[in-house]
Amino acid sequence: LKNATNVTEVMWQQVKALFKKRAPSSWLPIRLLGVGASNLVRGTQSQGDLFDEEWKQKQRSLDTALDAIRQQFGQKSVRRGEHLRGQE
Repeated sequence: LKNATNVTEVMWQQVKALFKKRAPSSWLPIRLLGVGASNLVRGTQSQGDLFDEEWKQKQRSLDTALDAIRQQFGQKSVRRGEHLRGQE
C-alpha cells in the first residue's frame, strides 16, 4: 500500500486490484486464495486525507463492531456479501 492504513476495506480493494492485474484468466476459477501482510506496525501516524477521513472513520467503526461480533460468536458469524456469491 502506498499509505499506511488500518481500514479493512482499503486493504480489500488493494487486494482485488492486484488480483485483477496479476492473475491470468487461465487460473480461473479459483477456489481459495490466501492473502498475507507484512511489515505491520502498531500506532504509527500517517498523513490523513481531508476528504476521505469521514469515510475511513466509519469503516474503522465497522471494523471494530465486526471484530467484537466475531470475538463473541466466532470468525464465521459475519462475512462480506461478496463471499457468498454462488453459495445457494
